[in-house]
Amino acid sequence: MTTNAFGPPKTSSEALTAAAPDAFTARMHEISHLVAFDPGSWSQEMANEVRSIFDLRAENWFIHETDAYLAPLDAALQAGEIVGRHCLDIGSGTAIHETTLASRFDHVTAVDFSLQMLRNAKRGQADFVLADAAQLPFADHSADAIVLVNMFLFAAESARVLKPEGSLVFVSTRANETPIYLDPGDVAAAMTRLDDSSLVATTGATGPGCWTIVRRRTNDQSGKGAR
Repeated sequence: MTTNAFGPPKTSSEALTAAAPDAFTARMHEISHLVAFDPGSWSQEMANEVRSIFDLRAENWFIHETDAYLAPLDAALQAGEIVGRHCLDIGSGTAIHETTLASRFDHVTAVDFSLQMLRNAKRGQADFVLADAAQLPFADHSADAIVLVNMFLFAAESARVLKPEGSLVFVSTRANETPIYLDPGDVAAAMTRLDDSSLVATTGATGPGCWTIVRRRTNDQSGKGAR
């Protein structure tokens, strides 16, 4: 698995908001790689750029609540037999996935740094926290699972919050056509570079989407690599 080097931010949020979809997707792909492999690149300027884009889209975010959008996460959770007490849905947006998550976890916390997304979120299935995923307001090793659907991966911060036996679930609902996207191999690389002796990745595809589960190696996985 390889990583790619990317340059500094090139485009303002105002220009991106009016840009063609391909330009927007390219920019989000760029940021996805930057923060996964160089979390220090996530500056206040970049955070403001991304936040402003999603604040503008929050009111109509409900249009994403389709079977095709929901299916990859459900498939990943089933394939990994992932359940537990506490799940963090980071980059939750308007909490589209909270019903699915609440069926598998005792407590779901929806985290987003767009206030407008949280204001437009569903209520009743989760607690809501306004926070930046680069600096999560949760204790070390406090989450049984971290779910990232079309969301940036801050690998070290996710590893800090995740319990030793926990699972990170990274979902791209339209595979590489998803604006915020990492190739499954890069998801595995970003996480396993922190502790490659004890982490194993499993990947899969569902409909137009793909998913990656990263968790600590169990005894029956000894000798097996990412697949």
